[in-house]
Amino acid sequence: MAPARKRTIQHSTHPGHLLAEVYMNKEYICDGCNTLGYGTRYRCDGCNFDLHEHCGTCPARFSSFMHPRHQLNLIFSHIDRICGVCGDRVEGRYYRCNLCNFDVHPLCTQLPQFVRHAMHPGRPLRLQPSSPTWCMVCKNVCTSWRYSYNSPVLDDYALHPLQFALRPSLYKRH
Repeated sequence: MAPARKRTIQHSTHPGHLLAEVYMNKEYICDGCNTLGYGTRYRCDGCNFDLHEHCGTCPARFSSFMHPRHQLNLIFSHIDRICGVCGDRVEGRYYRCNLCNFDVHPLCTQLPQFVRHAMHPGRPLRLQPSSPTWCMVCKNVCTSWRYSYNSPVLDDYALHPLQFALRPSLYKRH
């Protein structure tokens, strides 16, 4: 049996080179959106160039539950911005709604709307905009979006979205 072929892509962020889909058991910085990644990626070994799987294949335009009224457009800019979902700086490629000035990392657009977490498996948590509250995992303040319940009684239970983005194995999709 022949060995499995690696999937390759050409990408506008790295013209003239093929990027191979690889799995490496170490962290990296995505050269598309400049955020942390881990595991599977698109890579040019000769140039030490890496893209998240999603950054390598993300559409130029799409709709999301995070911003349901308007489509989001993929942009590249060196102007400093803040991601409307995780609250971190945006450097490199990002999605933007020009009508609302809503900006979001490509990786953050992949967060599921509902998750179940091992710390509270009984009910699903929903990704939603946040007023400042404490993250139950890292004990820091959630200032942008958070996973929480749609319940005034259980509203204190919150988790940062990136608790899930960096390690999807931590959650189960609803």
